[in-house]
Amino acid sequence: MSFVQPPEGPDFKDQAWAHCLLLIAAHRSGKHLTVLAAQGSELLKHLKISAADSARKNQPPPPAVK
Repeated sequence: MSFVQPPEGPDFKDQAWAHCLLLIAAHRSGKHLTVLAAQGSELLKHLKISAADSARKNQPPPPAVK
């Protein structure tokens, strides 16, 4: 493993693992995956709502009351 000067930022301040390039990369990947998961969740919610909206639009009109 490669040891480097710790990067700048609050995530790495006073952390022993911040000197290991492999652990820094894993930490950054985890943060990116969290962002991607949140965006995926929003997309699924949007798709679910739009599918429900289109299902409501395709319903036949109610029968006429006499």
